[in-house]
Amino acid sequence: MADYAEDAGNGMKTQLAAIYPGLSTAQIAKKIGLTPMIGINDATDERFTVDDCDGARDVGDDEPHRHARHCGRWPADAQCSGTTSYVSTDCSGVTQAPYAFAKALGAFAG
Repeated sequence: MADYAEDAGNGMKTQLAAIYPGLSTAQIAKKIGLTPMIGINDATDERFTVDDCDGARDVGDDEPHRHARHCGRWPADAQCSGTTSYVSTDCSGVTQAPYAFAKALGAFAG
């Protein structure tokens, strides 16, 4: 899932570069915001874990210009109270510490 997130960011960067040819890589990155679907996704065999957060933050290969301005998350950043195998707006559906995704996705230079 990290690769999918990174591919989405890089695809957006490429599209914006075509629209704004005069902008630098850093300026383009600051126009990007990503919102990964954390935990269990629509395809239940796909799970976006806390470890996948690095891919969601990356929108290029060279520092310091690789980070999106914003990286959010959906659904609620909480572990479900029981076992779930479906998408829920109330919890991620994966084992996690409280606010683990917020901490991982918020810890980047946007």
